[in-house]
Amino acid sequence: MDIISIMRGTDPFWDINLSLDSDQSKTIMGDNIINIHFLNSNYINFKIGDYCTVFDEIYALNELPVVKKTATNNFEYTLKMQAEGFNLSKAQYLFIGTDNSLRESDFYLMGKADTFIDLVIANINRISSGWTKGEIIPTDYKNLGFKNENCYNALGRLAEEFNTEFWIDGKTIHLVKKSRDTGFTYSVYYNRGLKEITRVNVDSTRVITRLYPYGSEKNLPTDYLPLGSRRLHLPPQPLNANDCLVSDITWSLIQSGGGFLRLVNLSINWTRPQNIDVTSIEVVTGPQGGGTFPFSFTVSPDGPAVIPNVELPIDFKIISHGGSCEGQETPVFTASGTNPVPQLALEDRVYI
Repeated sequence: MDIISIMRGTDPFWDINLSLDSDQSKTIMGDNIINIHFLNSNYINFKIGDYCTVFDEIYALNELPVVKKTATNNFEYTLKMQAEGFNLSKAQYLFIGTDNSLRESDFYLMGKADTFIDLVIANINRISSGWTKGEIIPTDYKNLGFKNENCYNALGRLAEEFNTEFWIDGKTIHLVKKSRDTGFTYSVYYNRGLKEITRVNVDSTRVITRLYPYGSEKNLPTDYLPLGSRRLHLPPQPLNANDCLVSDITWSLIQSGGGFLRLVNLSINWTRPQNIDVTSIEVVTGPQGGGTFPFSFTVSPDGPAVIPNVELPIDFKIISHGGSCEGQETPVFTASGTNPVPQLALEDRVYI
């Protein structure tokens, strides 16, 4: 293989003419990577997620390449690309909580090897679909505990507990020894085949892509369990928004009197932003679909706000002011009746 085609999305990005020191390193229960080294007269802007297919396996960039400029028009590139099994280190090994979703990082589970691998498959498919279970060694039941482990480390634990090996073929996970008897025997000394052999530890340190913080199980209110966890976890955040925005937006309409039924007072209520940087809230309004908001006023982050003499339907949005939240705004809402559906409701958070 002299040329490797790097892909970005579904499109070809760059064809690489390999140098002689490019190589593949693939081990059972260890790394599966390719190291690509080449020279080019162009500066190539590789990105995380660029990938290629080598020996029928997909390898992707999970870190930016090393680029060395050796002359005015000469660049030396070193790319380290990892097989799909690397994604296992990005998925936390979680068990189901009280709401039947995967959220508990500290748990005990009684099961056979099949049971634990099924849980690995469920967790990795949360972030990367298409993973399946391969050949699994038959075992007795074991009660195993896990705490803040990713799926890759959990596989290592399972291989150790069940006295076997794990290996990954594309997106298929196997928990069984992979071996082939060649019939040859080697010894490490003069004139006996191998001259040197070194055992190295596989680095289990991975880049943190999701952090699952949990607190104590003590002194929690009785209504805390419906949130899906028996332990203290992150506070909820606005759905489809961030901590700088208001949430649980509702409004009501009050007739202004005088017989002018189309003129009403619009009362808007919300839950204040979680970010303490927010010092005030600006409410801006305008005619429905007009795209402009000619009327605005500022109130406390706690609300509410009342807009008098509004002709319906009307568009409005809410803008946060202060610190790092300055100028962040909600989507545009249209008030057209007295019973609106709450917007930007709070959602539970498991990770950041």
